[in-house]
Amino acid sequence: LVYGEGMSINSFLMAAIKAARAKSVFPTTLGLQTRDLVPVEWVIEDLLLAATEDRCRGRVVNSCTGFERTIRSVLDELARLAPGFQPIFGALPYRASELMQSVGMPLLARTQGQS
Repeated sequence: LVYGEGMSINSFLMAAIKAARAKSVFPTTLGLQTRDLVPVEWVIEDLLLAATEDRCRGRVVNSCTGFERTIRSVLDELARLAPGFQPIFGALPYRASELMQSVGMPLLARTQGQS
């Protein structure tokens, strides 16, 4: 899940951030699905690497951090940072095609705070 400048205002993360800023309730699923939240800057670095490194030639590469976290943990962190924001877990059902797990192996070794 790519996040950063230029992210769609209709994305899950932007909807959650908008609700957090408004200190409002946020109906959501139970939040057990996992995502690998990757900054857009890392995606750019990975694209450049994939275009120039022989080890990437002819391979499908995954731009990611390798760090899997639940949607629930993301919303809990937003609630901690924005008092008044209230995720309502279980208010929405999972979609029939819901991706429940998303994580990969990063191309570059990085730390979470690095970009």
